[in-house]
Amino acid sequence: MSSAITQKSDIASVVTEQPGTDAQHNFYFCGSIRGGQQDVDIYMQIIKHLKTHGSVLTEHVGDAVHTAELMKVRVKLEREKGAAMLELTDQKIWDIDMAWLKSSHAVIAECTTTSMGVGYEIGIAESLAKPILCLYRKDKDVAKLSAMITGNPKVYVKYYETVPEACTIVDEFLKGLGLGLRK
Repeated sequence: MSSAITQKSDIASVVTEQPGTDAQHNFYFCGSIRGGQQDVDIYMQIIKHLKTHGSVLTEHVGDAVHTAELMKVRVKLEREKGAAMLELTDQKIWDIDMAWLKSSHAVIAECTTTSMGVGYEIGIAESLAKPILCLYRKDKDVAKLSAMITGNPKVYVKYYETVPEACTIVDEFLKGLGLGLRK
């Protein structure tokens, strides 16, 4: 069965039907997609850990099947008579991501791979007064991380070397916000 999202009300149904949104806390995870997915395995591990704290609205960012050709991204929706796969346009992706950003309790961004999209998401999150954590691996060229991120007092930037270290940073960040482990 094939379908298409045509109106903003359809976008709302995609957002509200996203699996896991009934959890106590919703998190928006950012990572490079079109800018390069060489860190997708790291994203997946951080997302898996983040899910111990609540729902990750953007879990697809850590999906190894996800390609740099975002036009091929599909969102699976559970429907009355099975699952429908929807092709997403850039406009629809923007609509969905904006709704997810607005409904999130915090934004966690892995910024090691340069991405204009991640930078944009961080800017939107700041305008929405969302708490923002930016993770960046120490083994990469520190100069690649924009001063607009590192110099912004509203963005919590932490460097890490290993995924377990990144997960500890996530725990500390969320604990400081009062969004610790869900029970």
